[in-house]
Amino acid sequence: MAIGIKTGGRTAGTENKTTKETRAVLNGVINNELINIESLLCELQPKERLELVIKLMPFVLPKLASEPIEKPKEPIQQFEVTILKGNGQPYSENDPID
Repeated sequence: MAIGIKTGGRTAGTENKTTKETRAVLNGVINNELINIESLLCELQPKERLELVIKLMPFVLPKLASEPIEKPKEPIQQFEVTILKGNGQPYSENDPID
């Protein structure tokens, strides 16, 4: 056997037999418990129920990543706000605003 050269066994990325069987068994157990989870939650004390729900949340809701606030690439330009009357005409400085 040459050093550093793989000459047999599983190819990269292939699960081993034990892992595959264990995941299948655990998948069946979890699927059976999901049917009973609502009734099991009702049996817990409110504090225990809340703790369990908090632990389960990451599996249902994605965790939001914070995004840094960047400075604008271009300088902010001045802008003007015009308030329009009901007829679409702008108010002048002397017009009362209803």
